[in-house]
Amino acid sequence: MPVRPTQEPQPAIYDPVLNITFPYNLTNPETIPQQNSDPVFYPAPERNITAEEAQALIKSAVANISNIINADITASKCTKCTNALAVAKPAALLAPTLIPDAMVALCKTFKFKSNSSCEETFAESNFGAIWTQVLAYADVQGLDGQYICNSLSSTFCSAPRTSPLNTTGLFPKPKPANPRVPKASGKRIKVLHLSDVHLDSRYSVNSEANCTSNLCCRSNNNSAYSKGQVLLPANPYGSFKCDTPYDLALAALQAVGPLTGTERGKESLGWTIYTGDLVSHDPNLELSRAYTEYTEASVYGMFKTYLTGPVFAALGNHDTNPVAIDAPHSLPGPLGQQHSWNYDHVAGLWQHEGWISPEEAKQARTHYGGYSIKTHYGLRIIAFNTGKSLYCGLSR
Repeated sequence: MPVRPTQEPQPAIYDPVLNITFPYNLTNPETIPQQNSDPVFYPAPERNITAEEAQALIKSAVANISNIINADITASKCTKCTNALAVAKPAALLAPTLIPDAMVALCKTFKFKSNSSCEETFAESNFGAIWTQVLAYADVQGLDGQYICNSLSSTFCSAPRTSPLNTTGLFPKPKPANPRVPKASGKRIKVLHLSDVHLDSRYSVNSEANCTSNLCCRSNNNSAYSKGQVLLPANPYGSFKCDTPYDLALAALQAVGPLTGTERGKESLGWTIYTGDLVSHDPNLELSRAYTEYTEASVYGMFKTYLTGPVFAALGNHDTNPVAIDAPHSLPGPLGQQHSWNYDHVAGLWQHEGWISPEEAKQARTHYGGYSIKTHYGLRIIAFNTGKSLYCGLSR
């Protein structure tokens, strides 16, 4: 009988794009960081004001927002929310670096969330700087404001209806009247679809798998029943409320070839589609660019080792840092490039593994990790980044 593993593998991962080997403390299950030290980005102030003026502006904005919230009037929650955003916007434009602390304070004062959730949502190193950008550039009293208020709480504003899309001029030439449809060859190929690996390189074997909060199977989470007593030990091959340990990911990938007859030296997979979400569900303060890059290098490396044929990947909402955040290149100054580190990294990895060409890698760097490629079977695959990882296959 095989010996039951007592800990998850901790491979030393070399990144061929960054030319580094990631340090052990990045994934050591006993030293999970409690602070995200990645750079944060703020809008440039519209004009320079003194520190005293900035503090006074924030104090006035907080007081006015409090009055809006407390006002005993017939205004709807949606109107109150958008009015509060309108008060906050000038402060975001003139004193952006002070906005996160003000949001945390308001969140705690009005018990919008628990104190820890207020910090997780609005602190500078979590999403506070992102929220500041949103306030600065959004039309807070228009459609943007309704979307923002709905995202804060569905009780504030109803979800706006999707605006009609004018497709006139969207495509460079009209749809052909008689498109050429390729004749089917009658030959079958094998295509693998993978998604949402959510590799947990900090998975702790025998830790509590039924914990009181996410993420379970971690050494820093408690039992749901009794403090200090593990009642449901985390299995080396995973557990229901936990992300994927290395042993499970490796076993699954190693099984693909034998189960499908596509081992090396036999019939190859035509291709694999990976529709995003590599990174584990850590709270944002435990995440970092380096942790994201480590996971990308590790998972794509495993794909290259165990899967035959090319892999065409898209980014998921967990495949960046902060989670579920992208920024238009049209934002001014460094704001437009604040996530380019990730597009550069994944494009480099995909090219290094031989799945896309240098031209397609350039396209992916430019288009938020999205690219278009024609397979050797003549099918064009379009990968694009919507924050939810979508793929579209189009005939040639």
